[in-house]
Amino acid sequence: MPLIATGDQQRSISEVVPVLLEVLTRHMRLGSALGRAVIAVHDAMSVPTVREAIRQFRSRATVLPVVNEHEVFISYQHGSVNEIDHFLSVVRSARPRTSVWMDRERLKPGHGWNSMIAGAIDGAKIFVPFYSRQYFSSMICQEELAAAHIRRRALRSEFILPVLLDDVALSSYLQVTQFKDARINNKEKLTEAAHSLAARLDARTTTFAPLRDFN
Repeated sequence: MPLIATGDQQRSISEVVPVLLEVLTRHMRLGSALGRAVIAVHDAMSVPTVREAIRQFRSRATVLPVVNEHEVFISYQHGSVNEIDHFLSVVRSARPRTSVWMDRERLKPGHGWNSMIAGAIDGAKIFVPFYSRQYFSSMICQEELAAAHIRRRALRSEFILPVLLDDVALSSYLQVTQFKDARINNKEKLTEAAHSLAARLDARTTTFAPLRDFN
């Protein structure tokens, strides 16, 4: 847990435990391999408090399924901003009502960006990562992609629709999902990818044929 390195944040156990349980429940519901969680208490005097927090959490209503808040989540490294802008301009021209979540449009100073990004991925119908050399060297991009794969397994559909921008070596795991190859004739291929996405959204489906590319 990253919390180990944060130091004492002056929060009571009764505040912390429900949040931990909420996160655990959410990840398990979305398809995480986590099957059992153990809460270790440093001070034996705190055990009754923890048990009561767990009891109250269990008595709550079942967590409701995630409702789609937007259609597309854009995952990219900021060095690819020109390609992203072109792609989105085509999507929005072809389909003006398309709802898109992208960090520089949605995140504001002071926002808890980690939780907002996680919620946005859960709330999307399609996750569009733009694969580039910089993308695979970005920890944030890798975390977004990992969260998207958990979501894909939970939905049991082709939730991820990648666009390849650079000559990068893709693992067999990443090649399971089809991708649009925009390495050559970059702008033309990005336009094609954008029109394909718009058409698929119009068809009201997030299920894609198991092809590696769809030129």
